[in-house]
Amino acid sequence: MRKWTEQARRLSRTYGSKEGSPNRLPKALRLLGIGWYIAFCIVAGIVIGVFVDEALDKKPLFTMLGLFAGLLATFAGVYALVRDALSISRPPSRKDG
Repeated sequence: MRKWTEQARRLSRTYGSKEGSPNRLPKALRLLGIGWYIAFCIVAGIVIGVFVDEALDKKPLFTMLGLFAGLLATFAGVYALVRDALSISRPPSRKDG
């Protein structure tokens, strides 16, 4: 049992997660999840737009709006996910005086 515990600790240190961090997935897997997030947001926006276009008979309007909304959600979400996945933090601000 002790051998397994030591291996688990070694693996958690190997994948670069911070001590006490709830997310212990390797960075590669988190970045793969970001790819799925991008695809889902764009496809969901288009699909919702197509359904609304069919219901209201306004063919390209809501498909384009759905695509635009999906892209906006993608950019906002990817920024937050990449910042967390790469552990990028803001530099401390300097106060002179």
